[in-house]
Amino acid sequence: MNYLSVCCIAKNEHPFIKEWINHHLLVGAEKIIIFDNDSSPSLKNSVQEYIDHGIVDFFEITGKEQQMAAYDRCLREYEKKSKWIAFIDVDEFIVPKQSEDVRLILTDYEDFGGLGVHWVEFGSSGYLTRPPQMQLQSYVQRFPLDYPKNMHIKSIVQPGRVKGSCDPHRFIYNEPWFCVDENCFPLAESQGPFTAKSIQLNHYYYRSHEDYCKKIERGRADRSDEAGKRKHDAFFQQLDKATVHDDFAQKFANKSEQFLDDFEFVKRLIKDRNDEKSQTKAYYDMVLKNIYLGKTDLAKHLVKKICINEHKKEIIDYINFEICKKNKNDKEALKYLHRLFQRQTDYSSCIDYAEFKISMKQTDDAKNMIKYIQSKFHDILKNDKDKSEYIKNLAAETGTP
Repeated sequence: MNYLSVCCIAKNEHPFIKEWINHHLLVGAEKIIIFDNDSSPSLKNSVQEYIDHGIVDFFEITGKEQQMAAYDRCLREYEKKSKWIAFIDVDEFIVPKQSEDVRLILTDYEDFGGLGVHWVEFGSSGYLTRPPQMQLQSYVQRFPLDYPKNMHIKSIVQPGRVKGSCDPHRFIYNEPWFCVDENCFPLAESQGPFTAKSIQLNHYYYRSHEDYCKKIERGRADRSDEAGKRKHDAFFQQLDKATVHDDFAQKFANKSEQFLDDFEFVKRLIKDRNDEKSQTKAYYDMVLKNIYLGKTDLAKHLVKKICINEHKKEIIDYINFEICKKNKNDKEALKYLHRLFQRQTDYSSCIDYAEFKISMKQTDDAKNMIKYIQSKFHDILKNDKDKSEYIKNLAAETGTP
């Protein structure tokens, strides 16, 4: 299973599609899912090399107002193939700000159904015709962060927790799941209080005047009614509003630019990422070593890397329990311990619980767990002298009969 996939529906985005794919591969996407909505010629011609190497999954979809149909099909087909799926447009670029890998950010939101990422809308930077450089290099003038449209979000969802799409921005979630922003603020609508400390969605809505005219001509993927049509005047109105210089995303463009010049760089990125998956066992050893040395911040970072590649959540929860215990964060430690019990009640987890309650001086809880261990694991204790002696010592320490 991939950890992060990115899905779009696109029409006639030939000049931009490779930059968009390469950027999202660079920031952590493992699979790109493209629905081509009546492009002429087919977008497949532009991305064939990515398809051949298993990086892009390509689908044709015909007709007007097909965006939600494409999203729902993607949810069904990739529910068991991807932990997270970002649903965005080709003029939108996910920009991680506190890490260069979106997946490391997503590990903090695994308890939710989706993460809403806010737009940061960019203007044309004065271009009337398409500039020769990449979009992230060319369009560096944005609207102020308090621009009302920046309250819009796009969603990165866990497909198994979603019923279906609602509109291009939001989804309907299965109970009890829901979408949050980066601050864990619940988002029931397509907008919310703006925030972009750790992640944002750069929205290159206008591009150049040449490209904006083509955008109007091809129409929208979600609606075709008169009220939903884009207005030509909007391009000129943005010229004196999008005036804040912001070139933060250029660092990603400068790295992904080499992908456009030589596909070998793309292949090398994918190979390095696959090689990293084989390093999971080494990460476990490094985590335990760093917990022992008290380097819990480094241990937490390594746990995030394990989360991306390892789906045995009980192991990850146990490591997080040990980190929180080392940091004397009892509330968080207990949360991870409870998660272990949600999956199974084994001897080791019960011992950890009893020891933890003793360390918290919650003797009654510890006594009750020790009695439970003596009963449930009677046969194990009977046949294992070391375990029997250890539980006797715990019983004596707490005054358990």
